Amino acid sequence: MKLILIDGSGFIYRAFYALPKLTSQYDQTPVGAVYGFCHMILSTASAHKHDYIAVVFDAGRKTFRHEIYAQYKANRGDIPEDLVPQFPMVRMSCDVLGIPHIEENGVEADDLIASYAAKAKNSGLLTEIVSSDKDLIQVMDNNVAVYDPMKSQFLSDESVFKKYGICPHQMIDFQALVGDASDNIPGIAGVGPKTASMLLQQFGSLDRIFANLDKITSIRLKERLVKYKDDAYISKKLSTLKTDLSLKIPIEKLVRRPISNIAHDFFSKHGFNNIIKRWL
Repeated sequence: MKLILIDGSGFIYRAFYALPKLTSQYDQTPVGAVYGFCHMILSTASAHKHDYIAVVFDAGRKTFRHEIYAQYKANRGDIPEDLVPQFPMVRMSCDVLGIPHIEENGVEADDLIASYAAKAKNSGLLTEIVSSDKDLIQVMDNNVAVYDPMKSQFLSDESVFKKYGICPHQMIDFQALVGDASDNIPGIAGVGPKTASMLLQQFGSLDRIFANLDKITSIRLKERLVKYKDDAYISKKLSTLKTDLSLKIPIEKLVRRPISNIAHDFFSKHGFNNIIKRWL
């Protein structure tokens, strides 16, 4: 039995920036992201065999992480004006296509994905996460696979080590050390990926690094670790995904329904003729 969890927010932005601007022939509303999103969702649902499936969205910009660190994601600009009206249309397209979708205020899509994956594992289910977000590497194990749709391949222990020089379970500590510029997570100033992977290969974890500072020969590195220790542990909290959320929709309810009888009209009025020809 298998659960597929799709990073819906990642798909929306990927579609928005990858496709030329399109407008609905019905009311001239921007629809390029919706069009690309629908193609990607339908292709994913078709290519990945599953018993249960869900598209997971971010519900808003403010989450519990802002209470830990007020500057979390403060470097991000406003949502593109042409994208804003497409968010409700994307959710409506999931309903029309019969694919369950999930979101929850106060947490991010990644937290929901991690919590559903943990619940599925406890229930004896396999999980496939479809996302290009490196944050989700931390939940990889024998029961939870991560598929990168940008590269059209599953991640593996080997591919993660080749790229980051760490094992998947060390990703949280890796991000605690290097930070994440895209989310404005500080990490330790001056510690880059190569140094972080070297430290984790030598000591295994963030806690073990700080327990063995006397074994670090570089005086400059040791000084940085001591000076920015608090930043490292704040970054670890920010990078750690929740795996114990109370799930409002049980996994057994995440079953794909038949495509709605209004699907043809819904896609036709926006000019999505290729979707109609290929999928309906």
